[in-house]
Amino acid sequence: MSISFLCSLLESVLMSTPISYISMKEEEGDRNAALFMKYKQDPDRPLSAILSLNTIANTLGAAAVGHQATQLSGDHWFGVISAAMTFLILVFSEIVPKTIGTTHWKGLLWLSRIMRVLVFVLFPIVWLVDKIHDAITSGDPDLGISREEVSAMANMGEEEGVLDNSENKVIQNIIKLDDIKAYDVMTPRVVAAIAPENMTLKQFYKQEDLSHNSRIPVYSDSPEFITGYVMRYDVLENLAEDKFDMRLKSIKR
Repeated sequence: MSISFLCSLLESVLMSTPISYISMKEEEGDRNAALFMKYKQDPDRPLSAILSLNTIANTLGAAAVGHQATQLSGDHWFGVISAAMTFLILVFSEIVPKTIGTTHWKGLLWLSRIMRVLVFVLFPIVWLVDKIHDAITSGDPDLGISREEVSAMANMGEEEGVLDNSENKVIQNIIKLDDIKAYDVMTPRVVAAIAPENMTLKQFYKQEDLSHNSRIPVYSDSPEFITGYVMRYDVLENLAEDKFDMRLKSIKR
């Protein structure tokens, strides 16, 4: 049962530990994290070893207990002992270790060393399972982490208080950049805030509909002939130097 406990713990920690946490520990120089990352990126090998050992332990354990129960108590106690054994395996070999693994995975990266031993000892089984896996998944694309998963992780981060609302919005907007074309965010000329390039900085500052924008297109003779744009920062910088009569065309880009 102790072997089954260990196998369930290893499986739970391997599947519960996020790659982001392993990467962080790896950057800190944690040797266990480097080994764990190897198995996290290719979990088939350690899982093959873990599940094989777990199956062998449970099968042999149940057979041994059943044999001993029959010899000591006769066939009439066999059902009761089998039920008790099933309950003990369920609780102490499945529920308890997997609960520990999913709850305390942060402090269990060192279990990667045990995984390495299992993969080495059970290499023939691991090799066979690898071949079967390759035959089944041949040609299947490895999608890795998708944009939707990153978006969901950011939302979870905000819900758990790791990210602020503004930080989550920045991440969500960055993810959407690939799907948004410049045309989608363009402002129609008829509603855009524009200014004549001969306007003075003082006049510009008094126009509230202009001073609130970060970039303002400027034109020469007609609003149809845009000659460039001015940055609000440049306007404010020159106003701070008392250049009230400077014209926008002097600082346009």
